[in-house]
Amino acid sequence: MRRRVAVLVILVVAAGVGGWQYLERRAPDDVLRAWGTIEATEVHVASKIPGRITQLLVAEGAGVSAGQIVARLDTAEMDAALAQARAAVETARARVAQAEQALRAQRRQVEAQVAQAQAQLDAARARVPQAEIAQTWQAQQVAQQVDQARAQLAAAEQAVLAARANVAALEANLVRAQQDLRRIEQLHREGAVGAQQVD
Repeated sequence: MRRRVAVLVILVVAAGVGGWQYLERRAPDDVLRAWGTIEATEVHVASKIPGRITQLLVAEGAGVSAGQIVARLDTAEMDAALAQARAAVETARARVAQAEQALRAQRRQVEAQVAQAQAQLDAARARVPQAEIAQTWQAQQVAQQVDQARAQLAAAEQAVLAARANVAALEANLVRAQQDLRRIEQLHREGAVGAQQVD
């Protein structure tokens, strides 16, 4: 009986060793099969973006590979923030476009003002020689007019003197004529001259 038990134990051990070797040969290279106690390290998994988990895609304790999605987060807050950020970007783009348009309009206005100022400067520069010529001509004209006025004044003064001399001569003639008249009238009263001579 003991002999049978020993043979049975040997057969069981042999079958176990044979089965183990058979499984070892069939196992893939990346699978490690061993007997004993395995100690695992607990790993805490967290997402880079905080949020509420809406779907857990892996069961607790299941194996995962790099890049595998293990959970899905609620994206409502992130979607709202993304929409707000996109709206802010569009607003900023619109402001930039408005600023560029205003800059172009202001640049055209300034260029027009510069061109106008340059044209006025060129016209003023062209007028300077003309003004100098006109001033010289006007000065000559004024000098001629002054000379003419002086000549006319001298002539008028001479005419006044001549007129005064004529007036004085006429006054003297008048005085003489009056004296002659009084004398003739006196002679007539005295009978020295006739009435025809008095007339």
